[in-house]
Amino acid sequence: MSAQVVQAFPIEKSNNSWKKGVLEFLNKRSDQIAEETAMEKTEDITGAIFRNKSEILGQMTLGFINKKYCNLLNQEYCNCPKCNKRITAWNKKAKRTIESLGGCLNLYRPYFYCKDCKYGFYPSDEALGLAPSPKQYDIQDLEAWLSSELPFKTAAEAYKKCTGDSLSAGHMFETANRIGNHLDILDVCTATNEIEQKIAEFSKDMFRYPVMMMAIDGAHAPTRPEPSPRKGKPGKRRIQRSKGSPGLFD
Repeated sequence: MSAQVVQAFPIEKSNNSWKKGVLEFLNKRSDQIAEETAMEKTEDITGAIFRNKSEILGQMTLGFINKKYCNLLNQEYCNCPKCNKRITAWNKKAKRTIESLGGCLNLYRPYFYCKDCKYGFYPSDEALGLAPSPKQYDIQDLEAWLSSELPFKTAAEAYKKCTGDSLSAGHMFETANRIGNHLDILDVCTATNEIEQKIAEFSKDMFRYPVMMMAIDGAHAPTRPEPSPRKGKPGKRRIQRSKGSPGLFD
């Protein structure tokens, strides 16, 4: 059940105060980059920008959030989504770190708690469509695609080279499997019309229909090398394919 939003401070179209923090950050960070970078070649400049990309884009994202949702970030009252009782926000805003392809940022938003229902909630999180974890859905989507095309370790390396941010092979594995658990074999297999088209193509000028088979890749699981000392430091975790009976499953 959605929380009812009570706007405490409506936004005026002429209000450009949201730009102030973004411009101050860009001015400070651009000076810092210029002082710390040789700037002799184009790759020096682009490399310096790439290394600061997450923070720069994160501050720009935060600026647009402040512009669009200023009312929610300064909200004082809200009705409980369970009992509809009007409650007041806590005095101190709660901090949340958001990681996305649009950068990393810290969002401070009001928290509401209904004592009667013993239920706490953040109206701004629902309005922004935030994922439960710090890593947002756009990152998870890219993780799942890379993991479906590449081995998990290679997918993690490709993600870092393309975005400048780090994700472990284990995180790639967990995200891909969590998304995959909501899919059935019929959701990912070839469509019926495409199968019939392939059969027609291979059956041309043939006496019998071709034999059609479906191959399903094996599952993966996190493992640690053995033997390892009982109280010692565990070995480095890695993702390996789980195998069933030899010759029957892979």
